[in-house]
Amino acid sequence: MRPDPASVVPFFLMLAALGAFIGGLVSAIVLRAAAHWALRLEIEFWSAFGTVFFASLVNGAIGFVAGLAMSTAFHENPALLLPGELAMLLVNFLVLSVFVSARHTLTFRQAMKVVLYMYLIVLLIVVVVGAAVTGALLFTGVLRH
Repeated sequence: MRPDPASVVPFFLMLAALGAFIGGLVSAIVLRAAAHWALRLEIEFWSAFGTVFFASLVNGAIGFVAGLAMSTAFHENPALLLPGELAMLLVNFLVLSVFVSARHTLTFRQAMKVVLYMYLIVLLIVVVVGAAVTGALLFTGVLRH
């Protein structure tokens, strides 16, 4: 028996809201660490949360429209999507830099430095977690070399 869509949709909306909240909390911690590391600047936690939350909303809207346009334009040749996705990475960087600059009285150049440090922190986290998971899978024999 299939569940009624009307009963499933609220659950997934609540799940998406919870994910956005948790993502905002983690991103706020990364923003505070990046601002401290890059500029020795202390940013209040909830101010950092608001910055990354609103920037994520704007980036999400831009990404939705751009993704819809790119998938429509390149549906016959999906390999052409990669340059568009890389361009969106730059757009996301610039949008977040604008929000950091505007909400924390920084110059745009300083904000770009903070956002670059945010990207580096996330990259470092991904590499460490990826190495740990790969090592654990190799150690337990799930992955065979």
